[in-house]
Amino acid sequence: KYVLYYSTEENQLISGKNFNNLKAVLSDHEEFSTYKADPSRPSLYNLAARIFIKLPFLEMPDIEKDIVPIDLQINTLVDSLNLSEPYNKISTANKQTDINLEMLIEELINEELEAIKAENK
Repeated sequence: KYVLYYSTEENQLISGKNFNNLKAVLSDHEEFSTYKADPSRPSLYNLAARIFIKLPFLEMPDIEKDIVPIDLQINTLVDSLNLSEPYNKISTANKQTDINLEMLIEELINEELEAIKAENK
């Protein structure tokens, strides 16, 4: 609980770094993505995160990022996947209280099957 472990590789990575370097690493989205892809790999981000966790009196850096509203993210993804029509049907049905969910699913599946058949002709 009170031990901060680190590997030889992490010791080499932190050599010559100061507190501001560690804060910068924690604020770097690319460093986080690399760490997230392989958390067991020795990295400066991994060590910096452990240091900040073990020493709670250290102030975490403010990470400024533009927050995109979730509905905009969903609409962008739906459009990019060409799923606007089924999404709109589901969204509209979701607002109705008397919708038969099984019939809606069956309708969407049949439409998708027809689209696949049309592509194969």
